[in-house]
Amino acid sequence: MRWSSSFACAITLTLGLAAAGCGGAKPRVPVTTSARGVAQQPSRTPRPSGSPYEAALAFAACMRRHGVPHPNPDRNGDFHLTPAEELRLRAAGHAKVEAATRACFRYLKPVVSTKPLSSKAKGQALNVLGQLRTCVQKLGFRLGAPVVKNLTLGRAFFGFQPGGSPPSKTMTKAEHRCERRVEFAKKIDAIVAADRAPV
Repeated sequence: MRWSSSFACAITLTLGLAAAGCGGAKPRVPVTTSARGVAQQPSRTPRPSGSPYEAALAFAACMRRHGVPHPNPDRNGDFHLTPAEELRLRAAGHAKVEAATRACFRYLKPVVSTKPLSSKAKGQALNVLGQLRTCVQKLGFRLGAPVVKNLTLGRAFFGFQPGGSPPSKTMTKAEHRCERRVEFAKKIDAIVAADRAPV
């Protein structure tokens, strides 16, 4: 299964959770906080499923019960966030998304790998980020140095250090255009899938 999590760089990762960042070292999780409470849990909690689709569907429903507007997966169990969905997740707030993710991860645990990315995979991902950075620079915007690091629950951060051009709507459009041009999501997905494949 894949979870595309991108608040600036759209990425899709196989058998893992992702957090990505572009245009500065901001993670692909919300940066603001909401004061709204968590929705009540239903009295019966479905058991985790071995099917990627069912597991991802249960995860998304759990996230929404916790007050996070998470979209449903596609039929393969993959999450692909649109820019509008990214904005809604960001508005939910980093703390709420993290708390919900930890509470709901039990649904994904049977079908995702929590294995940290290897040094080789991180190096390959840095090369892809470099391609993205070069493309964005050709469109007139600067990004900081590429960063790849492992996070909790099998997630990884893909982004850039601070020091680039100030964020703007025009820059975000340039980043999205370059993500498509260099096939950023496809390449990162392949790197992670190969790195986490059974030996």
